[in-house]
Amino acid sequence: MFDWTVLATYLVELRDQQEQSPASSYWAEYVALLPNNTGCILEWTAKEVHNLLAGSPLQKKAMDIQDAAEKSWHEVQPVLQQAAVQGLIKPEAYTQRRYQWAFSILLTRMCRLPGRCNEEVLVAWGDMANHRSDVTSFWDWDRTKKQIVFQPDCSYDPGEQVYVSYGPKTSGELLLSYGFMLAPESNPNDAYLLEIALDEDDSQLQGKLAALQQYGLSARQQFPLKVNALPDGLLEYAAFIAATPGRSDEIPILAEYLFGKHQFPLLDKVDCRILGVNYVLTVCRTAMLGYKKTMEVDKEYIETQRKRLQDSTFDTEDSSGSQVAQIERSIAAAVLRVRERQILHRTTFILKQSKR
Repeated sequence: MFDWTVLATYLVELRDQQEQSPASSYWAEYVALLPNNTGCILEWTAKEVHNLLAGSPLQKKAMDIQDAAEKSWHEVQPVLQQAAVQGLIKPEAYTQRRYQWAFSILLTRMCRLPGRCNEEVLVAWGDMANHRSDVTSFWDWDRTKKQIVFQPDCSYDPGEQVYVSYGPKTSGELLLSYGFMLAPESNPNDAYLLEIALDEDDSQLQGKLAALQQYGLSARQQFPLKVNALPDGLLEYAAFIAATPGRSDEIPILAEYLFGKHQFPLLDKVDCRILGVNYVLTVCRTAMLGYKKTMEVDKEYIETQRKRLQDSTFDTEDSSGSQVAQIERSIAAAVLRVRERQILHRTTFILKQSKR
């Protein structure tokens, strides 16, 4: 996060220069076009994260992003204090609110360049290109030309909007990082991130940990559930977590079958595939219980709030921008919650059918 702190400080400095003397910086025109609000998770209140993402696996990710920004703000305090004492900065220009804006800009606009070992950079002007899920092209570093380039994966007509890929992100990930969502049914990368973890009270904990590490796996794994199929490795991992070998020397043998041969052996006359299926079913059922509201309530809420925004009696110009943003966030979160549960329901159906 250190690089982000440095870049955020530079953005705050550029914004202050822009306000004091609009033409004083090389980046003045670019900074002038940066939005005051991005809609990303850093602009959500803690209460919104707690309530709107309750039950969703994205809640923890949202909290982690906010915590990282808060940590960076505290990290830079000694530097700012020293700079103020030396008369290098005006403290009133380097506020937490300004830093939140800067981190929001970075979160929504930073690009990773594979050609430079995934270095994260701001591509001025280029970062204004919009995302489309069927586009695979992205900004990258050309080592021959020694410059950042964009190679379109299709032809464009003059005047047509050019799109880039922000990566194979789920609707929820787009919402947190960029403040927008694609319609769930139009996003081929849409998924529910199901987390499965090794029980710390497992009597064979150490043996299982060693076996997992041998195959490049950890004690906690996330699997992207999609509407139409189970992710690779899910049932094998779940079977291994659920299995209760009678002897420790059976653990590496079980791991070899599941992760090496991708076969489901019998363990004490029990089909390990059924063990995995039952375990995932339990995890999915538990996940569905974590939501505060039913799908029906969320669907009704979405319809009601959308009508509210479209209602001629609701004047969005007279209403505060923050109020409209809050309503839009609540709608997006409800859409996300509905989609996540649809995926969970579909997954349980597929798993039950596979047991027949």
